[in-house]
Amino acid sequence: MFDVMTYAKLSKAEVETFLRKSIEKLRMVVEHHFYLGNCSQKQKEFLLSNVCNYVIPHFYIIWKILKNPPVGRPIVAGYKWIFTPASIFVGHFLKEFYSKFDSILNDSLSLVKLLEKCRFDKNCFLFTIDFKSLYTNIPVDDAINSIKKLCFDFQNVIPNAHFIIELLDLVLNSSLMVFDGEYFQQIFGLIMGTNVAPILTNIYMALLENELKSKCKSDPKIIWPILFKRFIDDGFGITKGVREDVIYWIEKFNELRKTIQIDKYN
Repeated sequence: MFDVMTYAKLSKAEVETFLRKSIEKLRMVVEHHFYLGNCSQKQKEFLLSNVCNYVIPHFYIIWKILKNPPVGRPIVAGYKWIFTPASIFVGHFLKEFYSKFDSILNDSLSLVKLLEKCRFDKNCFLFTIDFKSLYTNIPVDDAINSIKKLCFDFQNVIPNAHFIIELLDLVLNSSLMVFDGEYFQQIFGLIMGTNVAPILTNIYMALLENELKSKCKSDPKIIWPILFKRFIDDGFGITKGVREDVIYWIEKFNELRKTIQIDKYN
């Protein structure tokens, strides 16, 4: 919590102001889109269901003891937060974009089933990758802008796109948490614990993959894997090449965004 680039400490007075303004913003957005017909009465009631009865999310660490050395994963438990219904609501719609990408896995079992059906050349190189602290390193503004562009490119996927994007903005920019009796706001990256985070991360990373894939046309040294699948921050690929080709692919991926880095690969 002492990482001032990621978390900002708030006083009790600042927390009270934050809560009041957050509720006002959520009500205004929902009421506006209800008036426009982008939101049903039932959806409106769901989205506003926690504004009068909420619990400020608490921050804790899950230790990954299998890592060497062990590392902690920050979690913000927001099951009763003001924006929890909005996060669930937005995630439901954003997941419709999964079908537009072939790299996103729903779970690890999906990869096992896929590999059981595939056959590959013996000269192929298999690799796995892991992104460093992915959630908290995704720039929020970049993620929101990516979703805006995606909604524009596929206008038939989400009929109420403007509403969804406004709610997404509120969810991602209205973090609040309590730790050891003190209050903090996350000022960079996605919040680990909000429902939309894994869905948004999967889509955002798939867009980055497409960005790198487009660079293959101008850089013939970038060899795109004949198979690449990823679930959030863990990826598996098969390249028709050698280890050096994969390392170059990783180096170019790491150039896409300063904060998003593949730090482990095998």
